[in-house]
Amino acid sequence: VTAIDISTTQITVIPSFEFNGCTQLTEIKLPSTVKKVSDRAFASCSGLAEINLPDTLETIRQSAFYNCDSLPEMELPKNVQKIDHDAFYDCDGITKLVIPDSVTSIGNNAFNSCELLSDVSLGTGLTAIPEGCFANCPSLKEIVLPYRMQTIGAKAFNACTALTDVTIPRSVTTIG
Repeated sequence: VTAIDISTTQITVIPSFEFNGCTQLTEIKLPSTVKKVSDRAFASCSGLAEINLPDTLETIRQSAFYNCDSLPEMELPKNVQKIDHDAFYDCDGITKLVIPDSVTSIGNNAFNSCELLSDVSLGTGLTAIPEGCFANCPSLKEIVLPYRMQTIGAKAFNACTALTDVTIPRSVTTIG
Protein backbone atom coordinates (compact mmCIF):
# COMPACT_ATOMS: atom_id res chain seq x y z
CA VAL A 1 0.00 0.00 0.00
CA THR A 2 1.47 3.36 -1.05
CA ALA A 3 -1.49 5.71 -0.48
CA ILE A 4 -4.26 5.78 2.11
CA ASP A 5 -7.30 8.05 2.11
CA ILE A 6 -9.27 8.16 5.35
CA SER A 7 -10.44 11.73 4.78
CA THR A 8 -14.13 10.84 4.75
CA THR A 9 -14.09 9.24 8.21
CA GLN A 10 -14.91 11.07 11.44
CA ILE A 11 -12.00 9.78 13.54
CA THR A 12 -10.43 12.19 16.03
CA VAL A 13 -7.38 10.13 17.03
CA ILE A 14 -4.79 8.32 14.93
CA PRO A 15 -4.03 5.39 17.29
CA SER A 16 -0.59 4.44 18.56
CA PHE A 17 1.46 2.38 16.09
CA GLU A 18 -1.39 2.56 13.52
CA PHE A 19 0.89 2.92 10.47
CA ASN A 20 4.21 2.23 12.21
CA GLY A 21 6.79 0.74 9.85
CA CYS A 22 4.75 1.16 6.65
CA THR A 23 7.87 1.95 4.64
CA GLN A 24 6.07 1.89 1.25
CA LEU A 25 3.42 4.41 2.34
CA THR A 26 4.04 7.67 0.45
CA GLU A 27 0.80 9.58 0.99
CA ILE A 28 -2.01 9.72 3.54
CA LYS A 29 -5.11 11.89 3.58
CA LEU A 30 -6.46 12.49 7.07
CA PRO A 31 -9.97 13.64 7.95
CA SER A 32 -10.59 17.20 9.08
CA THR A 33 -11.68 15.86 12.49
CA VAL A 34 -8.30 14.56 13.76
CA LYS A 35 -7.24 16.14 17.08
CA LYS A 36 -4.39 13.83 18.09
CA VAL A 37 -1.69 11.80 16.38
CA SER A 38 -0.72 9.16 18.96
CA ASP A 39 2.62 7.60 19.90
CA ARG A 40 4.55 6.22 16.94
CA ALA A 41 1.46 6.44 14.70
CA PHE A 42 3.61 7.03 11.59
CA ALA A 43 7.03 6.07 12.98
CA SER A 44 9.44 4.57 10.45
CA CYS A 45 7.18 5.39 7.50
CA SER A 46 10.36 6.25 5.64
CA GLY A 47 8.61 6.77 2.29
CA LEU A 48 5.90 9.12 3.61
CA ALA A 49 6.23 12.32 1.58
CA GLU A 50 2.71 13.77 1.79
CA ILE A 51 0.37 14.13 4.75
CA ASN A 52 -2.33 16.70 5.35
CA LEU A 53 -2.39 17.65 9.01
CA PRO A 54 -5.83 19.21 9.60
CA ASP A 55 -6.42 22.50 11.42
CA THR A 56 -8.24 20.55 14.17
CA LEU A 57 -4.98 18.86 15.21
CA GLU A 58 -3.97 19.80 18.77
CA THR A 59 -1.47 17.16 19.93
CA ILE A 60 1.40 15.28 18.31
CA ARG A 61 2.49 12.51 20.67
CA GLN A 62 5.92 11.00 21.25
CA SER A 63 7.75 9.63 18.23
CA ALA A 64 4.62 10.11 16.09
CA PHE A 65 6.70 10.79 12.97
CA TYR A 66 10.00 9.28 14.11
CA ASN A 67 12.24 8.37 11.16
CA CYS A 68 9.89 9.67 8.44
CA ASP A 69 12.78 10.50 6.15
CA SER A 70 10.76 11.61 3.10
CA LEU A 71 8.73 14.44 4.63
CA PRO A 72 10.06 17.55 2.83
CA GLU A 73 8.68 20.24 5.11
CA MET A 74 6.39 20.54 8.07
CA GLU A 75 4.06 23.50 8.52
CA LEU A 76 2.12 22.58 11.61
CA PRO A 77 -1.57 23.52 11.74
CA LYS A 78 -2.66 26.65 13.57
CA ASN A 79 -4.28 24.81 16.52
CA VAL A 80 -1.45 22.48 17.52
CA GLN A 81 -0.63 23.08 21.18
CA LYS A 82 1.70 20.24 22.15
CA ILE A 83 4.52 18.39 20.40
CA ASP A 84 5.81 15.53 22.53
CA HIS A 85 9.37 14.28 22.83
CA ASP A 86 10.97 12.69 19.77
CA ALA A 87 7.89 13.59 17.67
CA PHE A 88 9.94 14.27 14.51
CA TYR A 89 13.23 12.69 15.60
CA ASP A 90 15.42 11.59 12.68
CA CYS A 91 13.19 13.00 9.93
CA ASP A 92 16.13 13.57 7.62
CA GLY A 93 14.13 14.99 4.69
CA ILE A 94 12.52 17.92 6.49
CA THR A 95 14.09 21.14 5.23
CA LYS A 96 11.56 23.64 6.58
CA LEU A 97 9.66 23.74 9.87
CA VAL A 98 6.94 26.21 10.84
CA ILE A 99 5.68 26.03 14.42
CA PRO A 100 2.54 28.16 14.93
CA ASP A 101 1.90 30.58 17.80
CA SER A 102 -0.55 28.08 19.34
CA VAL A 103 2.25 25.66 20.33
CA THR A 104 3.10 26.09 24.01
CA SER A 105 4.95 22.84 24.67
CA ILE A 106 7.66 20.93 22.82
CA GLY A 107 9.23 17.79 24.26
CA ASN A 108 12.90 16.84 24.46
CA ASN A 109 14.56 15.87 21.18
CA ALA A 110 11.41 16.70 19.20
CA PHE A 111 13.39 17.65 16.06
CA ASN A 112 16.71 16.00 16.89
CA SER A 113 18.69 14.54 13.97
CA CYS A 114 16.71 16.22 11.19
CA GLU A 115 19.77 16.40 8.97
CA LEU A 116 18.42 18.65 6.19
CA LEU A 117 16.48 21.04 8.44
CA SER A 118 17.71 24.50 7.51
CA ASP A 119 14.70 26.81 7.91
CA VAL A 120 12.91 27.04 11.29
CA SER A 121 10.17 29.48 12.28
CA LEU A 122 9.14 29.35 15.95
CA GLY A 123 5.78 30.63 17.15
CA THR A 124 5.37 33.15 19.94
CA GLY A 125 3.58 30.69 22.24
CA LEU A 126 6.85 28.97 23.11
CA THR A 127 8.64 29.82 26.34
CA ALA A 128 11.16 26.96 26.28
CA ILE A 129 13.35 25.08 23.84
CA PRO A 130 13.83 21.73 25.58
CA GLU A 131 16.88 19.52 25.89
CA GLY A 132 18.20 18.27 22.55
CA CYS A 133 15.30 19.81 20.62
CA PHE A 134 17.31 20.71 17.52
CA ALA A 135 20.51 18.76 18.29
CA ASN A 136 22.25 17.04 15.39
CA CYS A 137 20.65 19.27 12.75
CA PRO A 138 23.83 20.03 10.76
CA SER A 139 22.03 22.11 8.09
CA LEU A 140 20.49 24.59 10.54
CA LYS A 141 22.22 27.95 9.95
CA GLU A 142 20.23 30.42 12.00
CA ILE A 143 17.39 30.60 14.48
CA VAL A 144 15.41 33.43 16.02
CA LEU A 145 13.91 32.60 19.40
CA PRO A 146 10.50 34.17 20.10
CA TYR A 147 10.25 37.14 22.45
CA ARG A 148 8.56 35.12 25.24
CA MET A 149 11.34 32.54 25.39
CA GLN A 150 12.60 31.94 28.94
CA THR A 151 14.56 28.69 28.82
CA ILE A 152 16.97 27.00 26.43
CA GLY A 153 17.53 23.40 27.49
CA ALA A 154 20.83 21.53 27.63
CA LYS A 155 22.24 20.56 24.25
CA ALA A 156 19.25 22.15 22.50
CA PHE A 157 21.47 22.95 19.49
CA ASN A 158 24.27 20.42 20.08
CA ALA A 159 26.16 19.39 16.92
CA CYS A 160 24.41 21.98 14.76
CA THR A 161 27.67 22.50 12.90
CA ALA A 162 26.36 25.11 10.43
CA LEU A 163 24.61 27.24 13.07
CA THR A 164 26.19 30.69 12.98
CA ASP A 165 23.38 33.03 14.05
CA VAL A 166 21.15 32.64 17.11
CA THR A 167 18.94 35.50 18.22
CA ILE A 168 18.19 35.19 21.94
CA PRO A 169 15.64 37.59 23.43
CA ARG A 170 16.12 39.39 26.75
CA SER A 171 13.40 37.26 28.31
CA VAL A 172 15.71 34.19 28.42
CA THR A 173 16.76 33.54 32.02
CA THR A 174 18.08 29.96 31.81
CA ILE A 175 20.45 28.31 29.34
CA GLY A 176 21.41 24.65 29.68
